[in-house]
Amino acid sequence: MLKESKIVGLIITSLIYIVAFVGGYFLYDVFANILPTNLSTNILLILGIIDVILTIFVFIFSMIFDNASIYDPYWSVLPMWLIVMYALKARLISNPYVIVMISLFFVWGIRLTFNWMYTFKNLKVQDWRYQQFKEQHPKIWPLINLGGIHLVPTLVVFVGMIPAFRYIDMFTRTAYPTFGIFVGLAISLVGVLFELIADAQMHKFRKNEMNNGKVNNKGIWKLSRHPNYFGEIIFWVGVCLMSMSFANDTSWPLIFCPLIIFLLFSFISIPMMEKRQLKRRPEYKEYVDNTYCLFPLGSKGK
Repeated sequence: MLKESKIVGLIITSLIYIVAFVGGYFLYDVFANILPTNLSTNILLILGIIDVILTIFVFIFSMIFDNASIYDPYWSVLPMWLIVMYALKARLISNPYVIVMISLFFVWGIRLTFNWMYTFKNLKVQDWRYQQFKEQHPKIWPLINLGGIHLVPTLVVFVGMIPAFRYIDMFTRTAYPTFGIFVGLAISLVGVLFELIADAQMHKFRKNEMNNGKVNNKGIWKLSRHPNYFGEIIFWVGVCLMSMSFANDTSWPLIFCPLIIFLLFSFISIPMMEKRQLKRRPEYKEYVDNTYCLFPLGSKGK
């Protein structure tokens, strides 16, 4: 019965993450005493190791409760913890420019976490994609769960955050920020706003019982079949641009960081959702024919 309660499920999941992040905080000093003393390299390396350890910790509980969706909020809450930890360890937590980056991640992360809480049902309900993997590959499900569902997204998000870490690290040097920082910030905030509008419109659509079984092609969903993913990608692009906005700095390789997130959505998340929608809703084919997949370009004009 406890697994069927939304409140109990949220409390249990919250406790798992609180224990994980408190443990991660103390683990930092353990690794700091073992690894070399180069400050910037050390922080990145230690946080990367701890990130993997915390992912495995969450994975263990996903197996205990037989629900891989316990990992779902990791995508949004972990980056908030990481950005604060990096700023603390770099001794730049009070730098005004660093505070801007931290605030940006909290705006993004809190919104995304509340969206997860809104859609969360209970610990008995597992994301349909995870359930599909489990039913199709029962013998290797634990490996798929650990590798594909937990570790791969963890590594993708960590790579996506490298520009944010580097942004903080630049203030330990004699680098000078340019106006491009605010351009990147504006782009990221547009991405968050895009996600907020897309999710709100979808929740409203699903709340109406008359829309059961129908395809949402209204509002922002008329411009793109996956406007929420578009907003997510735009957020990470903006973070990358903020990191690249320093005078006399060569940082073009950073563009590969948001590119990794774009590839995750384009070749894994979106194709799975499209396949499911086409199977469940015949009219989705018309939606595909008339609406662009990711970029909000409106009707294809067919």
